[in-house]
This record gives sequence, C-alpha cells and structure tokens, in this order.
Amino acid sequence: DALALVNSRGVLSAWVDGKRVANRLPAVGGGADNFSIGATAPGKEAFRGWIAEVRYATFKPGDFDPAADF
Repeated sequence: DALALVNSRGVLSAWVDGKRVANRLPAVGGGADNFSIGATAPGKEAFRGWIAEVRYATFKPGDFDPAADF
C-alpha cells in the first residue's frame, strides 16, 4: 500500500493507493528543521517495526496528481 499525506494550502488530506481517504485533517505548524521516520525526538518512542520504503516529495501548489504521482 502507498500512503501519502498532502498539505495543499494548509488543508491536509490522506491518500491510500491513489484514493483520498480523509480530507480537511488538522494541519499544524509549518514543519520542522529536521525530519524523521519511525521516531520522535532522539531516544524517545522509537519505532520497533519495519519500514520498507519512504519517498518524500515537494510539489508546486496544484501540481500533485494522485493518478500520476503514486
């Protein structure tokens, strides 16, 4: 399964395999200087599972196309 979280003009939506599954989720803050997958602050709440693949992308406003970008 492919999961995408899209923040478009402050509106956060969730997508699974190219289909929107949630819209207008609360989008707080503008991001952080650091970015991590599988953990919060160093040494706290570490993820003890397996993450097969992560892709991080930035699109110009209006350029995200779920049909093409998944």
